[in-house]
Amino acid sequence: MLVWETCKYNQRLTGKGGERVSRHLTALLIKFAAITAILYVALGVIMDTSVTEILLMGAILTIVSYVLGDLMVLPAAGNSIAVFSDIVLAALLLWIMGNAMDNSAGTFVNALAVSVFLAIGEWFFHIYMRERVLDTWRKDPENV
Repeated sequence: MLVWETCKYNQRLTGKGGERVSRHLTALLIKFAAITAILYVALGVIMDTSVTEILLMGAILTIVSYVLGDLMVLPAAGNSIAVFSDIVLAALLLWIMGNAMDNSAGTFVNALAVSVFLAIGEWFFHIYMRERVLDTWRKDPENV
């Protein structure tokens, strides 16, 4: 029974030829590259944060914001609310991680400023998500 349920779950997850998983992995890689690039410029070049800390912060921020913002908030509430929630989420996560790592993102003003720049990229990423990744958008374009 467990094997059958696992097979049914994998069929739903992968769809034809694993295209759904491929779309999500591609989206995660794009999001990680964009977030890490912005963090590198804002925290690495300007505020002298180490590359290791930037990569760790980028990975954590990518995973958390993808699940909460892109898969939950974006389909339910639309792009504007999803971008605003990404600003709040990124500011809080960067502030917490910055304090834990004792780097320049530890001040809330720095974390908030970086999260605003991240939100600009998120606006365009959400358009990509709705057009290429999310199934609900394909079925009902009025769901914005």
